Amino acid sequence: ADCGTETARDYLEWFDEMGMVHRHTGRPVRYERNDSYFQWRRIDQIREEYSEQEIVDALDDTITQIEDYRAQFD
Repeated sequence: ADCGTETARDYLEWFDEMGMVHRHTGRPVRYERNDSYFQWRRIDQIREEYSEQEIVDALDDTITQIEDYRAQFD
């Protein structure tokens, strides 16, 4: 990131408060990406963009494709 140390710390603290990262105390303090947060955000975006029926239809199509693939290559 192209910012100063204090600015980076401020952002990391904010990311921690938002749940985007997990803070690991120590010297130095470390931060780890919270993958669950980003999965939740992606799911929320999909729910905003598509209707429930569109999501169900897409999942049905995907399951059918997986079953066809397994039948072909198992």
